[in-house]
Amino acid sequence: MNNTQLMHITLALAGVTQAATLVQQLATTKTCDEAAFNASIHSIYQIDAKDVTSVYGEAKNLKLGLENLALLFSKAQSSTQREISRYVVSLLHVQKLLMRDKAMLMTLQKKLNYAVTQANYFHETHPTVINNLGHIYADTISNMKFRIQVFGAKDIISIDEYMMKIRAILLAGVRSAVLWNQVGGTQWQFLLSRRKIAKCAKQLIMQN
Repeated sequence: MNNTQLMHITLALAGVTQAATLVQQLATTKTCDEAAFNASIHSIYQIDAKDVTSVYGEAKNLKLGLENLALLFSKAQSSTQREISRYVVSLLHVQKLLMRDKAMLMTLQKKLNYAVTQANYFHETHPTVINNLGHIYADTISNMKFRIQVFGAKDIISIDEYMMKIRAILLAGVRSAVLWNQVGGTQWQFLLSRRKIAKCAKQLIMQN
């Protein structure tokens, strides 16, 4: 794994981690880092991006994900970090199952193409668009045998408005997990190259 591939893998994994962090924030507080939310939603529409960085706009838009990625690979984790870590692992597992399901991939592609058109008409984070992204997740990925369990306050996750935002962000997390796979990310690498990835994440934070 050369330095360029390490950077690409780290950025994509930061995208997954950012989505996981936003899910945790939304499910427990109703609010989240707005800039990070916008960047993660933006990534969903970048179907034919020229490179990894352009999927998120700029590397600095992944600051939340890079910071939490470095924390996930540290020895001392808070209960919040453990919860985020569980979402990250779940998103990577969903990606693995999704890549084997060609029919669902085709369905997702068609639905996301429509989402791009809709986002261009309104704007990327318009409530109507977010609601559609939430339905896309519910109609596809949520029906897989393995389902990501979201834990949070009952008065939050029982309300459609918040659940649609959470599902939209989970969709962004899956998109980043697919990107991670495309740039050479593997399960063994995730387990055995933690120090390298954490170091790269810290370097990217300092550079941006």
